[in-house]
Amino acid sequence: MNNELNQFCDKVLAKAKINGLEEFEVYGVSGSSIEVGINAGEIDTYSVNDSIGVSFRTKVDGKMGYAATTTLDDVSVDMLINKSKENAEIIEDDDVQFIFEGSEKYQETLSYNEKMQDVSASQIIEIAKSIEKYALAADKRVKHMQQCIACSGNKTTVLKNSKGLSLSRKSNQAAILCSPVVYCGDIANSCYKSEMSLDINTLDAKKLAEFAVEEAIEQCLAQEIPSNKYKVIFRNDVVASILETFASVFSGESAQKGLSLLAGKEGENVASQAFTLIDDGLMDWGFSTKSFDDEGVAVTTKPIIENGVLKTLLHNLKTANKAGIASTGNGNKQRYDASISVSANNLVVKTGDKNLQELATVMNNGIIITDLAGLHSGANAISGDFSLSAKGYLIENGENIQSVSGITVSGNFYDVIKNIIEVGCDAFASDENSATIYTPSILCNDLSIAGK
Repeated sequence: MNNELNQFCDKVLAKAKINGLEEFEVYGVSGSSIEVGINAGEIDTYSVNDSIGVSFRTKVDGKMGYAATTTLDDVSVDMLINKSKENAEIIEDDDVQFIFEGSEKYQETLSYNEKMQDVSASQIIEIAKSIEKYALAADKRVKHMQQCIACSGNKTTVLKNSKGLSLSRKSNQAAILCSPVVYCGDIANSCYKSEMSLDINTLDAKKLAEFAVEEAIEQCLAQEIPSNKYKVIFRNDVVASILETFASVFSGESAQKGLSLLAGKEGENVASQAFTLIDDGLMDWGFSTKSFDDEGVAVTTKPIIENGVLKTLLHNLKTANKAGIASTGNGNKQRYDASISVSANNLVVKTGDKNLQELATVMNNGIIITDLAGLHSGANAISGDFSLSAKGYLIENGENIQSVSGITVSGNFYDVIKNIIEVGCDAFASDENSATIYTPSILCNDLSIAGK
């Protein structure tokens, strides 16, 4: 499939030159994936997918036109060229557009595990079956599974243009998901947990299943607590979800559109001194590690916020030009046929030196939040305000007193990062919808909790 993709991209480039186009780019993605779901020891869902897609863009009188296809034949070559020219003529975007000539240097990265090439369907099936087996064995109150899934996939990306740029990269990963349903008397509860890795052999199905069961049972016994202001520890996986929801505030594109309150605040204190946020696109074995972004700009590692100070927003070529700076290597596509936007690569919160229990000891009295519901409906990514249903644990004198539910936590994202007391060492990896995020647990000053 990769050879087919490369050959087709070369055909498009050659035909574009013959047609007299001056600035153009072809971008292609091919991949394969397998996903298995298990129910009662049997295969419930089984999906094997091969995908391929190519987009083409060209500048005509300063305007950029796009076209895309999933069919790699001679007819599609002509369609891409003609359609992109037509689209360029009707575009109304006055921003300066770029076909990039290439960076001076691209760093080698570790983002593709060769061992994952040998993962078989039978191996994925056995892993999925083991998740259910471990969950059912963990406690007799586990009656069935809402989800029990194992999956793996790989992707190849090719970028070539009229300025001689010719780049390619490969990535792969595997994941397991578990959602057991437990019954404590008349109360039923479920808990969703997942784990991802670039090495399928490091995924711990037993640990994941037992953790999910334990938390589901504890939440069956949860109670409400009085409304008040509480110190809060957001557990590492919850921090990842919060950052994914508000990741757009770090985008130069959002700032230029008036959609981020961080606009123009480079060099200012915008967070606690305990908080450092890094876009580490070059980290070894990161889920979004890459040597170049989707415009061909070399990816780097840089702090977004360092010890509370905003160092930079993230930019692609267009937004960087408007800001009068160089691209930060964050011009990315959500799909092969999408236009270039701005997003983080590996969004990393710098860790501290305390685990979750040690953070609870520092907090002394407060709440550990282990689950937030409604992040995409109860959170405003522009203002930073949020009001969300939550679950967790009540902590007194550093000890877990009881599980809590039926509470609502309210606050503002910008205030939360300003009021961070301490950051933990328990890093958690999450490949969210628009960003790959690595986060530890975080202890924050008082937040409003609505309970009974």
